[in-house]
Amino acid sequence: MTDYLYEAGRGDFVITALASEVLSAGWIVKATSTVDGVSSLGLTSLAKGDIAVMAQNAAGDDELVVGIALETVSSGSYVSVATEGMYIMRTSGAVASGVAVEGGESDPAEVATIEAPSGSRMIGRCLIGTGGDNSYGLFLLRV
Repeated sequence: MTDYLYEAGRGDFVITALASEVLSAGWIVKATSTVDGVSSLGLTSLAKGDIAVMAQNAAGDDELVVGIALETVSSGSYVSVATEGMYIMRTSGAVASGVAVEGGESDPAEVATIEAPSGSRMIGRCLIGTGGDNSYGLFLLRV
């Protein structure tokens, strides 16, 4: 196991990124920048801080999503970001089991059903649905 990438027992994939702002655990994060002069051939060649992230919090940000912050950190700190795995997350509105989801449009801690037709990017699928706003469901994320 390296200090920047590991496969946890559940099959989660995690990178260590640099936080461009204060982040809370559970927030969906998007890429903001990369380190100049660095080439990467995939997750195994990423080093700590090669990618900087910030909260995904606006419509259209889902194109830039890289994963979920796994801890609360201050700006300029390293943060573990899960890029794949199963997570319990809060929803924006009701989300039915089996549907594709995107990041919430105004809250980086929420996921929402992708409305068709949509230009949104799927970041995962709902495994156990929810009944409405501020409900929690089980989601398989593959960012």
